[in-house]
Amino acid sequence: MRRNLLLIIMAVATLASVGCREQLKKTDASQTAPKTSIGEAYELFVICNDNHWNDHIQAAVSETFECEVPGLSRPEKYFHVVDHKSFDDVNDVERKHCNLLAVRIDPTNSGTTITSAEDVNASQQLVVTIHSTSAAEAAQYIRDNAYTLRDMFEQNERMIHFRTVSASESPEAMEIISDLTGIDMHVPGGFTVATPKEDILKWFVRKYPNKQQHIFVFTEECEDINTVSAEQLEQSIDNHISIISVEDEEGSYMCVSKNREIFITPKNINGRLWYEIRCCWRVEGYPMGGPLVSYSTYDEANKRMITIAFALFSPEQMQRHDMAQLESLIYLTK
Repeated sequence: MRRNLLLIIMAVATLASVGCREQLKKTDASQTAPKTSIGEAYELFVICNDNHWNDHIQAAVSETFECEVPGLSRPEKYFHVVDHKSFDDVNDVERKHCNLLAVRIDPTNSGTTITSAEDVNASQQLVVTIHSTSAAEAAQYIRDNAYTLRDMFEQNERMIHFRTVSASESPEAMEIISDLTGIDMHVPGGFTVATPKEDILKWFVRKYPNKQQHIFVFTEECEDINTVSAEQLEQSIDNHISIISVEDEEGSYMCVSKNREIFITPKNINGRLWYEIRCCWRVEGYPMGGPLVSYSTYDEANKRMITIAFALFSPEQMQRHDMAQLESLIYLTK
């Protein structure tokens, strides 16, 4: 069945609009918080009194943050909940965790609300606080707003990735992408230009001893975006990456894995609508594969779809962090 892109946009917009978010200004103390936040990437520390944590909150937090990230070739969680402490027991060091969720229960509250603030106890930190009348109400709020809550902490992780990837650049790759698409995207240092068998896409690769990161960029004619289905976007990716093969392995070619679920989500990034597709890639005729995330946008002036895809080959290491670093590049497009 064809999945109309407009219907997908409406569904995701409805989901994302659930709940509200109040952005707090930094406190005076945060202005002088020189120390960098603690914790590993995608760790979450929770402050919640023990009776509320054990009653309802722990299960809701686990279901929301420790579910699997879609599109990875091995199971990995969105976030790892490293610990929780009550408000009286949490110490100053623990308050410096990069991703900090606080749940405050007060029966005199008028409903459930959420506030967020950056760099409260340390730099590169996000503190999200849920105020509610009961643990049961707070737990339900967490479940109902799982997408929004995860995205808030994802944005904080993305800001940290920005600092990392912005420290270096690959000028040749950036120039080629700009010339082909008219879109400026930062590409960190270390990416070299690879040569596919056919010149229907641009391919950039950064190699490490035990992993490889790939960027694919291509365009395709499209008269009317309203006629494009999710299946057509998937097929376009499959067609373009199929020209990539393993050296000295005749008959091998890269393709989208049909044995893994494919996820598509419309996203407004820097004022431009992109269709995000999460899937896995594999090589026909050779034991290779990994996660792939692509972003497609419509160039109305030139009647074409522009696609930028990121792929990772990392058979021995966890994939979440390296893929998220690649994905952060799309948020640097202009």
